[in-house]
Amino acid sequence: MTTEPTNALAKLTHNLTTDASQQKFILMKDFLEHTAPGKFETISYRSSAYGQDTRRVVALPPIELHCDTCEKLTNYEHHSNQCDFIGKRSDKFITYTCRNCKKASVTYAIQFIVENESLTHIQKYGQNPAFGPRTPKKFLAALGKEADLFLKGRRAENQALGIAAYAYYRRVLDAKKDLLFDKVIAAANELGAEPALIQELTTAKKATRFTEATRTLRSAMPRSLLINGENPLTLLHDALSDGLHNQTDVQCLEAAGNVRVVLIHFIEQLDLALQKDQAVSIAAAAIKRQKNKLEKPEEQ
Repeated sequence: MTTEPTNALAKLTHNLTTDASQQKFILMKDFLEHTAPGKFETISYRSSAYGQDTRRVVALPPIELHCDTCEKLTNYEHHSNQCDFIGKRSDKFITYTCRNCKKASVTYAIQFIVENESLTHIQKYGQNPAFGPRTPKKFLAALGKEADLFLKGRRAENQALGIAAYAYYRRVLDAKKDLLFDKVIAAANELGAEPALIQELTTAKKATRFTEATRTLRSAMPRSLLINGENPLTLLHDALSDGLHNQTDVQCLEAAGNVRVVLIHFIEQLDLALQKDQAVSIAAAAIKRQKNKLEKPEEQ
């Protein structure tokens, strides 16, 4: 007959522990870079005597993260390259700094729970900046005051709160419907789209909600704005059209992630299309001016 652990820490350790020979563990680098807050993993550590206690040391190797200051993927490092703790359970703040600019940093709030003499369970309570792919600054700037709503959805998605993330992203699309349609119409005009598409987009923009505006779109979008051959507006509509009441939290989480990725990519593509055409227009005008100057008879 086995006895259930009564102590809260003992219960947690009992529930997490498996046969040590079968226990899988990950590298600390992978944990810091890729593990979402709230998920338990197992890592290895080394130990040494510390008075009557045991001092446990976890290596903190360099990691790769996106640096908003450098605006690229860079190496981050910890000032001592290790973290030590005493006891069966410990909570620690660990800060990494960008090796390139020495300004940007990321701080992790981490819990360690010792399993045996070489392995410890570990989870992030959270991290700042938040876990997950960085959101482009230009995209957030385009959202204006709705950027905060989008970031709340991003945080919900990072915490696997599917319904909340789905709801936030849907609110962003409803609030920024006019902006998105204005960008699409401007890009379509610049790319020489069929008049039927321009008219269809202009009419659809008058709808109150995003899903209503995109429900009846039929005309072909310019090829350069397609994603895998599909109209991005139709893709966003399909991801949102079922509504919260028809989906589980897991389904909402997947839909929210798809909406985020497509929306960011689409707005970036729209801005790129407009920039390219503006650059072409400027270059064409410059060539014409130069040609006229060369052809103009010299004044006597």
